Amino acid sequence: MVQVLPRHISDHSPIVVYTDLPPPQGWKPFRFERFWFAHQELEDIVRTHWAVPVQSSPMGRLHQRLIKLQKPLRRWNNTKLRDLPNRFKEAQKHLETLLLEEQQRPPTENNMNQVRMASNYVAALQTQLETFWSQRARSKWVKEGDRNTRFFHSSVQHRRVRNRITSLRTEEGEILSDTAQIRGTPSKLVEEFNWTARKRGADKIKELVQGKLAQWKAQLLTMAGRIQLLRAVITAIPQHLMMAAAMSNSAISSLEKMMRKFLWGLTEQQRDFYYRTIIFNRFLHLNINGKETHGRLQLQQQHHLLGEFYAKD
Repeated sequence: MVQVLPRHISDHSPIVVYTDLPPPQGWKPFRFERFWFAHQELEDIVRTHWAVPVQSSPMGRLHQRLIKLQKPLRRWNNTKLRDLPNRFKEAQKHLETLLLEEQQRPPTENNMNQVRMASNYVAALQTQLETFWSQRARSKWVKEGDRNTRFFHSSVQHRRVRNRITSLRTEEGEILSDTAQIRGTPSKLVEEFNWTARKRGADKIKELVQGKLAQWKAQLLTMAGRIQLLRAVITAIPQHLMMAAAMSNSAISSLEKMMRKFLWGLTEQQRDFYYRTIIFNRFLHLNINGKETHGRLQLQQQHHLLGEFYAKD
C-alpha cells in the first residue's frame, strides 16, 4: 500500500510504501453468478424459496423474495461451487491420468466412457470458470474469441486495485486512512443524498397537488364534486416521484392538511366533524404487517375509500 504524506519543508510530498500489510477485506455485496445457470439445483432452490408466502404489496413481495433468496444462494455457492478453480485443476489431472492409462493399456469400452465423461466434465468446468472471470472482468472478449482465463484474472486484479479506497478526505479537510472510518463515511454521504432527494421529491409532489387544487373553487363544488376532484388529483400524482424515495411523515402530514382543507374547509362548523377526519386518515394511512404507516403515499391503491366520505356524509 502506498500512502502520500503531507508536505512540510520540501516542495515534494513524501511517500510511504507498506509491503507487509494485507489488503483490507471489506464486506462483499451479493452477486448473482451467471455460471449458476449451468446447475439444475439453481432452479430447485429458487422454486422452493419463491413459494414461501409473503404478506406485502406486489412490489414489496418481489423485493422481500429477492432478499430472502440471497442467503440460500450464498450457502449453496459456498458449500458446492466456491472452489471452482481447484475443482477444474483436479478434473484436468483426473482426465490426464485416464488418458495415460488408455495409452498404456488396450482401450476398452469402460475406459473410453470414463475418458468421455471426464472430458465433458472438464469442458463444463472450463466454461463455468470463463464465465466466472469474464463477469468480474466486465469484458466481452470471450465472444470475440479470446478464451484466456489468465487475462480475465489479471483484469479483475487490476480493477480491484484501482477501485480500492486507501484514504479519504472529508469536507473538513481531515484525511482518513483507517478502514473502519473509510467504510462508514460513504454511508453518511449516501444518507445525506437520500435525504435531499426525498425532500426534493416531496416538494415536487406538494407543488403538483397544490397547483391542481388551486385551479378549482372548493366552495363552488358539491361534496361529491370535491371527492371526485381529489380522487383525480391523487391518481394523477406521478408514480416515479413516490417510488424513488419514501416521503417523510412531515411531508405527508402537509399533504393531508392541504387535501383536508380542500375537502372540508376550515370553518368552525366543519372542524366539528371529527369523524370525517378519522375516515380521511383511513384513506391516507395503510396498515402493513400490523403497523400503521403512511406507506409512501400509495394513495392510488386506496382511492376507492373516498366513496366512504360521500356515503357517510
